Amino acid sequence: CTPTATPIPQIRYEGVTDLEVVLKSGVVVDGGLLPEPETAVTVYGDGNISLHAEDGTVIRNALWPAVDVASTSGSVDVRVDEVYGGSAGVAAVAGADVTVWANHVEGDVAIMAHSLGGNVLVDVASVHSGAGGAGVWASSEHGNVGILAGEVFSIGDNGTGLYASTQSGS
Repeated sequence: CTPTATPIPQIRYEGVTDLEVVLKSGVVVDGGLLPEPETAVTVYGDGNISLHAEDGTVIRNALWPAVDVASTSGSVDVRVDEVYGGSAGVAAVAGADVTVWANHVEGDVAIMAHSLGGNVLVDVASVHSGAGGAGVWASSEHGNVGILAGEVFSIGDNGTGLYASTQSGS
């Protein structure tokens, strides 16, 4: 996607296989422009699924998740610049490895990364979470979990800055 004069309300791909979505610098996706509440950027499929939003991009959605990327059988790779979400900033789930790289993400749970069968790595410069949420919530059923975070703000009662969990990894 290339920049437009006005924000794009939604980017949505479902049922895809081995897809890389690239948002060029200057692209703004604003889910708040949708007539009904929905996720601003959704990419669901099989195989290796990637969302690469270059520096200078903004993805926002005040009530719903801003970004939701999932693969049932492969890996998920999410690279974003600025994301402002409601219930979640970035949600990434996969049957294999999950990698999330971000400059700045906000949401009740800023980044949620989960793998059913691989490793999880989250590398973020800055996250801000809401009450009862988490800056980064990363987990794996059968792999290792790593979180690298520069700045973490968890605001309100019962918030968690960083949460990492694995059933059979390290």
